[in-house]
Amino acid sequence: MRNGLFTENSGRSETDQLSQLSNMNTDSLNEEVHFRKRVNKTKKKDSQTSGKNEFGSNAREEGAQEYIQLFPKQNSAITLTDTYSINHIACISGEIAWLSNRKKVMKINLKGRILDTYIIDDTRASASHTVDVNGDLFFIKDNDIHRVSSDGMTKTFLTPAWNVLSIYSSHISDDLILGTYIIDENHFKAKLLKYSKNRELLQSIQYHQGKSLYSFPLFISENTNRDICTTDIEKCVVTVVDGSGVFRFRYYGHSTEKGFFPTGICNNIYGQIIVCNRHYANPSVHLLSSNGDIALIILTKNANGINDPYGVYADDEGNLYLGQHGSNTVMVYRYLQ
Repeated sequence: MRNGLFTENSGRSETDQLSQLSNMNTDSLNEEVHFRKRVNKTKKKDSQTSGKNEFGSNAREEGAQEYIQLFPKQNSAITLTDTYSINHIACISGEIAWLSNRKKVMKINLKGRILDTYIIDDTRASASHTVDVNGDLFFIKDNDIHRVSSDGMTKTFLTPAWNVLSIYSSHISDDLILGTYIIDENHFKAKLLKYSKNRELLQSIQYHQGKSLYSFPLFISENTNRDICTTDIEKCVVTVVDGSGVFRFRYYGHSTEKGFFPTGICNNIYGQIIVCNRHYANPSVHLLSSNGDIALIILTKNANGINDPYGVYADDEGNLYLGQHGSNTVMVYRYLQ
């Protein structure tokens, strides 16, 4: 993947790779870009990373990876009227974007004009909507999943037994993945549920070695390798399972930062994971390799002027769209060369 952030090792030693990193011009990132050494295949996965990770027994061992220079630059901005926050960006296709805040789901053009609005009541500012491969909108309201087809018709699609926090439509299988919870005898339980478009429950993901994987799965994405990535604001962690629901790894943030409070998450076409950290001490955006063994902080308050990153979306052209709480502007960065 020569155009991605990480590529297969071209034969250079790890020392040479780290030397390249240390000699990079980091002025544009105000020395806020950090690199996590790739994991040596012969050693434990958590013994060499500068992040705070936990790896499962099925963590994939792939070839060594090489760092490519990355300096995100803000290209443009999309400003909306009568909008306080932008908490989730679900889809950008052509000149159309779908995004939401606590009160409404909005269809806009890339000039910021609102083309359509659907009223919701999302007190948690979660991934309250998604768009499938056919362009149909699905959104959460009053614990129902509503579907808006391309002809504009809105119908109740599904009413799960558990409370729905978040929703994501797979661009691989076209199934819906829901983040759900229930309070049972004063105990809070959470799990992911996968449904077909025929409303058939296909999968339930809840435990790893008898312990709950999730507490509050607020945002969901699916990687190119079918891994399911979630941010959990109760555990303050990114949790990744494979397509079968088997635990792969958790990411607790970068060791150089004081705190980690993950919200919006997405994946790019190279299989990398991009996640917002809205912790007040160090608001930032992180980029992880698909294995979780390499992490970069690619956007920060000092270097890029972000204050409360919340929703994030990566298109196929190397652009990153960032929505923030308390802002009516989507910031657009060129983050891949």
